[in-house]
Amino acid sequence: MIPRCTPLVLLASLVLGMDGASVQAQTALTVQPESKVILHGRSNVNSWSCATSTFQTRFDVDSSARSGNVEPRSESVVRLTVTVPVRSLDCGKKRMNEDMFRALKADSFPEIRYVLTTYEVDEQLPTADSVSVNSVGELTVAGQTRRVDIQVNGTRDDAGSLRGNGGVRFLMTDFGIRPPTAFFGAIRTKNLIEVRVVIRASTAHVAQNPR
Repeated sequence: MIPRCTPLVLLASLVLGMDGASVQAQTALTVQPESKVILHGRSNVNSWSCATSTFQTRFDVDSSARSGNVEPRSESVVRLTVTVPVRSLDCGKKRMNEDMFRALKADSFPEIRYVLTTYEVDEQLPTADSVSVNSVGELTVAGQTRRVDIQVNGTRDDAGSLRGNGGVRFLMTDFGIRPPTAFFGAIRTKNLIEVRVVIRASTAHVAQNPR
């Protein structure tokens, strides 16, 4: 069973790719290559997606989390930051990549950034190896920052493999982005876009350093 304070560790470990050992000092986490940040959208012609496995994270936890004294709601115990290089996104076609980089103003704002500010852990879970967190944070895209609500879900199987995912939908125009067009306006990207984070990881127990 997952220890009592682990919902906070899973929020970072499963969804943002951080090493839970920095908090628990019991487990080494290896994030698998299939972990991705994915952008989904549609045009008037078809659906599209752009993905990257390149993203950086920062995970800070105060002493209350390390001691296990964690409340279901907190504004200060955990601080998470995720940074995605815009030009690491791959849409599968060079022309589409260029259109996406231009729309996201990659030359002026080369990163997409998310910072967690508050969260609430759902403690009504079917097993101790599952976690659901309703989080609130600040998402910065193309130089514009907006508040977003994201539900994060994570599980751990009997072999110790971790799976987690979370996502958010927003309008491009909310961030000052003009939806891309192609072929002289014949193909028009719809305004609604979804960003999802999918994490796959494995763990191994390690010995704690003696004091």
